Amino acid sequence: MTNAVTGSTDGGSLALTQNAAGGAGGGSYLAIAGAGGEATSNLTFDDTKNTAQSASVIGQAEADGGVGGEKDRGYGASGTGGNATASSVLTGASSVEANAIADGGGGGLVIDSPNAAAGAGGTASATSSALGVGQVSANASANGGAGGSVVAGNGTGGAGGSASAASTASGDLSAIANATANGGAGGQSQAGLPAGTTGSATATATAHNGAGALASATALADGASGAFTASAASTPATSQLIETVLATASGVVAGSSIGQAQAVVGGAAPAFATTQQGVAFATAAPNAASTSAVLAANANIATAFGASPSFFAIGELGGGYSSYGQPAPASETTTSSIVETVDLTKLASRQQLVAGFYDGDVVGAGVTGVTFDLYADGADLIHQTFATAAAALTWFTDNAVDLGSLAAGQPLGGNTLTLQAVLTVTSTSAGSGFYGDLIIGDPPTQSASPSHQKFIEAMSGFGATGGGAAVAADTRHNRVAPMLVAPHTYLA
Repeated sequence: MTNAVTGSTDGGSLALTQNAAGGAGGGSYLAIAGAGGEATSNLTFDDTKNTAQSASVIGQAEADGGVGGEKDRGYGASGTGGNATASSVLTGASSVEANAIADGGGGGLVIDSPNAAAGAGGTASATSSALGVGQVSANASANGGAGGSVVAGNGTGGAGGSASAASTASGDLSAIANATANGGAGGQSQAGLPAGTTGSATATATAHNGAGALASATALADGASGAFTASAASTPATSQLIETVLATASGVVAGSSIGQAQAVVGGAAPAFATTQQGVAFATAAPNAASTSAVLAANANIATAFGASPSFFAIGELGGGYSSYGQPAPASETTTSSIVETVDLTKLASRQQLVAGFYDGDVVGAGVTGVTFDLYADGADLIHQTFATAAAALTWFTDNAVDLGSLAAGQPLGGNTLTLQAVLTVTSTSAGSGFYGDLIIGDPPTQSASPSHQKFIEAMSGFGATGGGAAVAADTRHNRVAPMLVAPHTYLA
């Protein structure tokens, strides 16, 4: 293993690098070839402890495992690839960027051997952590080593190395975390023998913004198995209507999977997304342009909120199947959620808690089940289980639901309201998924005419299934009028 640390300053910026590389394993004729050397690179730096602090700190730790030794003729096995571990932990008084890259060494080749197994690829682990008060980003990339291949002979190819990547970013102006893990490819075999298996991949990205600005986390995992989790949280620096908001998307890996989470307090809602395997976007206290666009496109929701409402959040939840499977599992399940804490004492007056569901989108034909839950202060106010994507689409089409009074003394009338929306999607084929948007808030007082009141009472007779026989529904509300608008029929 080689290990080098360098640092430089340029215009008040500090750049740090640390590299480690494992040596190649020795080749062999009669015995087992040598394994590639392991590589470990750990970079840790805290700029806040320096008297003269830098305007920005950038650091990168990189580790490359050594290649396994070749097996040339004879029996035995080629060498396994060296494992690689890289870690970058940086703390700064302003902007911080922490990067970690780990590449497992490839398994050694088997050349002209009558019966020799090729070595497995080395494992890779990359972690990055960035903490600062400005623009902060953490990036971790791990690539498992490829399994060794059999060039000539009848041996079996080596298994690809596993990969895990985790990144954590915390800042005030913005916090962005990216984690990418790629399991190593299995080595090729000769004489009709099976090739080596692809390695597993696990990616976890976590971002937290301490001033209410954007927190964004992306987890990308590509492997035969594993898991992905993307989590983003945003907390205002001063006391506001919204105390905190958290968005999380997670699922299994069987091929290529991307999870993306975004959280922000104030500002515009992000563009609708349907290509990721897990999506959780939360915009707390959204701006007028975003809310107006929703109301303009959804007449029923606009009617439910009336004039000058207080909006708590706009969000998107969704998930789907990996882009491909190795091998493809019978089904995959993804879960996305939004959790928000609201300070109700900041409202000028408390009325009703109303949620609107819109912009449902079905991708592909492999969605076999969708479940949605909306909790308020721990109570499951909405529980909807959809047997088909078409039924879920109906629910997420201009649908408004009254969840109960926010007045003091009512079940939801405490000083602090905690909301949690959870969407679970089960799908069975590549490229299939379901995605939908929601908007939630407190409408102003509306003077209901007798005819309007009779309409609401009549609507309480609907079972809130909204999707006909295709929906198994269990909707729980505090009030007798669970749905403010009649369900419509849509093409599947």
